[in-house]
Amino acid sequence: MPSSVPPDFDPGHGLFSVLGGEFEELSADRVVAVMDIDERHLQPFGLVHGGIYCVIVETLGSVGASIWGYAHGQYAAVGIANSPSESDDSLDVGA
Repeated sequence: MPSSVPPDFDPGHGLFSVLGGEFEELSADRVVAVMDIDERHLQPFGLVHGGIYCVIVETLGSVGASIWGYAHGQYAAVGIANSPSESDDSLDVGA
């Protein structure tokens, strides 16, 4: 782990990890992660469940803010607010 990452940070802990997310790069300036989408991430209609996007945004935002804060002596970031809004015009549920 880079020295700017808080010592109590466990990249294998939490919902993001349970759903298959993995961190590739962690620094005070950049957080990069990947998640291969599979059946676990789909709603009954076969589309990616909107909550998956919330998990990704919440995790990367919180981790990035916490690492930045820790690197600047202000380790206090926990959680972010996100307000998803989705539309997919390709889903035809009939008229």
